[in-house]
Amino acid sequence: MPNGISKLLDDLEALKLDFQARRQSKLEATLDKLNASRFTDAAQLIRFHEILLFLRAYPRSSQFLQQS
Repeated sequence: MPNGISKLLDDLEALKLDFQARRQSKLEATLDKLNASRFTDAAQLIRFHEILLFLRAYPRSSQFLQQS
């Protein structure tokens, strides 16, 4: 069973490809939780970084881009 950070990363991975406006708040909430997390596993931190790079390259909106 995945730990809390792994589950959040799984959720974020799925949300990064979902460009529906109604999912924006879920994406932001998941990002907030991960931003507040303490990473102790390098692989998880690398995975989070890769997702953040994707979100930066393909932002949901100009407002989302300014927030990130």
